[in-house]
Amino acid sequence: MWRRLALSTGVDAGRRSPWPVGSGVLVRINLGLRVVRDSILPPLSSKVVKYMIDSGALFTPLRALSSSRDQYKPIFISCLYGDNGRRLYRVGSSDSVLHVRGGSRLFSRVSAYVSKDDLGDIVGFSGGVINTPYGVFDVVVESVEVIGDLASLYLDLSGGVLLRFVTPAVLSPKVMIPPVKSIMDRYSKIRVGTATLPIPGILFSYALRLWNRIAPESLRLTRPNDKDDIYSYRIAVMGTALTEIIGHRIRPVTVIIGRDSSGRIRKARGFTGYVEMNIHHKATRKAMERSLALANYLGIGRGRGIGLGEIGVLPRKRGEAGLEEASS
Repeated sequence: MWRRLALSTGVDAGRRSPWPVGSGVLVRINLGLRVVRDSILPPLSSKVVKYMIDSGALFTPLRALSSSRDQYKPIFISCLYGDNGRRLYRVGSSDSVLHVRGGSRLFSRVSAYVSKDDLGDIVGFSGGVINTPYGVFDVVVESVEVIGDLASLYLDLSGGVLLRFVTPAVLSPKVMIPPVKSIMDRYSKIRVGTATLPIPGILFSYALRLWNRIAPESLRLTRPNDKDDIYSYRIAVMGTALTEIIGHRIRPVTVIIGRDSSGRIRKARGFTGYVEMNIHHKATRKAMERSLALANYLGIGRGRGIGLGEIGVLPRKRGEAGLEEASS
């Protein structure tokens, strides 16, 4: 039986985070980009800023994070967007290109968990013109928000939660496979695609794994003697069974990632929209009050480093009407 949420140092030593722990801080950087001349953006416009970081032209302390292939790396790079806030990316059914005119003003957000020693280099960026394969951009830092350390992250979800999926969330249902070697070996190679619905347990498992990948041992969310994958499985199962869906509006989306080494178009299947829910399992809710607070900045699921899985997390107040109730 689950009686309470415990903070434990009983973790899988083989899956320790290579990123700063204990002394790190969460930051969100708001960028402004002026398009110097007419340009065609990549299908995922986030790759403009990612290229700047990976090439060392922008925020060198974030270079290792951005270029890492770790799916739980603590960085999120948003797709570019204009004054209307609409993220720029191509969907599978669209043959159009992302064309932007010279002089246009675009924006981007970069969130990351970084060492305190790296803050100075990030804040000290004075802006400038940066050449990329996608065009030339005059980049300025509009603001840097220092969110704080992980111990300060918390959202009260006792009244429920509204999750908005700003860009397609790409989630594998396989995170809910029981963490038993014989079962995992049997089913791990079966191709099941990605989820096109916001199943609570899948969302919770991804959020919890991201938190535990980054958090210092004193803040890890698990049970004594449990490994991370065992606890995330418990959360996934109980979270699905005991979460009430209040309302939702979901749209399945196929997004174009780019081309592979053979020139073939790469796509990913996910969903956008919103879901409102009440988490009735106390241990799951307590874990999500921290994990979703982090995902609010770093996103959820696959492709967070290229702008996928951007979410907004809004706690609901007890007795507050849901979106569907309010509009009826």
